[in-house]
Amino acid sequence: MPDNGFEIDIDPVRDACVRIGSLRADFDEIHRYASEADPEPWMWGAPGLAFGLQYEVCAEYLRVLMAMLGSASEGIAARIVLACDDYEDADERAAKDIEGKANELLGGGGGGHELPGGDWSDGVG
Repeated sequence: MPDNGFEIDIDPVRDACVRIGSLRADFDEIHRYASEADPEPWMWGAPGLAFGLQYEVCAEYLRVLMAMLGSASEGIAARIVLACDDYEDADERAAKDIEGKANELLGGGGGGHELPGGDWSDGVG
């Protein structure tokens, strides 16, 4: 952590987002496999009929879950990328906001008064 505050290296976070987003293909493959590998309950025969019914319920839950996880992985990755973008822009936005508020207080916004030390929009006076 630097001496002047809290800082995050977002490059590894962005790399993780790429990997998280790419999980969609894995979830889709599991969904496809579960859909194709689902036998009819009568195929289990009389002794396996009870098992076959339970298998059907479990397979259906798996199909629904994999469909949800596929889109969720992409959505989570996209939202984390947006958070990284927001984090990168936060200092610049804060500096502009502070400069605007200071100018309002010092002279009503552009009334000939400037902040001491010049332009502070880059975070350095």
